Amino acid sequence: MIGNKSAGFTVIETILYLAVTGLLAVGVLAGATTAINQQRYKDATNSFVDYLQSGYDQTINVQNDRPVEKTCDSASQITDSPNPAAEVRGATECFVIGQLISTDDGRAFTMTVVYGSQDGSKKTNDADALTSSNLFLGTTSSTYTLEWDTRIVQPGTATPILPTSILIARSPSSGVVRTYIGAKALTLSALITTGAVSADTLFCVDPSGWTGATRDGAVVRPDTTNSSGVKLAGPGGGC
Repeated sequence: MIGNKSAGFTVIETILYLAVTGLLAVGVLAGATTAINQQRYKDATNSFVDYLQSGYDQTINVQNDRPVEKTCDSASQITDSPNPAAEVRGATECFVIGQLISTDDGRAFTMTVVYGSQDGSKKTNDADALTSSNLFLGTTSSTYTLEWDTRIVQPGTATPILPTSILIARSPSSGVVRTYIGAKALTLSALITTGAVSADTLFCVDPSGWTGATRDGAVVRPDTTNSSGVKLAGPGGGC
């Protein structure tokens, strides 16, 4: 008598199948996670570049956001107007000259309007023209935080940058936009005196644990006069 035979997998075959399938699934998930991390890091880096570029755009395309109830005088004072209804933007003794971008920790950034209250246009040197304009900060600021828990670090390290300020200002004598970078503790006049950008300045974005992300960042070119002077550093760019 011939016994019945049933088709199927043996126990060993089943175990091998499950093991191989599991390894393939892990590989797919790991690859997907790496791709997501890389994209998030790229998004955070591109967003930061856009943010720095916006400082130049707002310096060139001036928008006076001074509240109508405020007035400004030649003593660099922004005060409550005694007659808000009579205040007209552009009719005070102050003028918008640029933007100041500052950070304490490399994560959160603040952008503040920079005003001038004196006429420095007769100076032939841009730095002298700016310092003679008696620069001061406005009373309102906008904030920006890097995406995906990233932060700006010193090139080649995971050390956060020191408290830093970036002054983007249009010279009242030549009309050319100038960039000054230095310690946040500096006054505006001291920043102009010591912070002229003479070489590429890197702002590297730390991946903060994102696996598979290649370090990148923003670079501010020397003699930058508009947003096109701020670019991605790119692979091998020094970050």
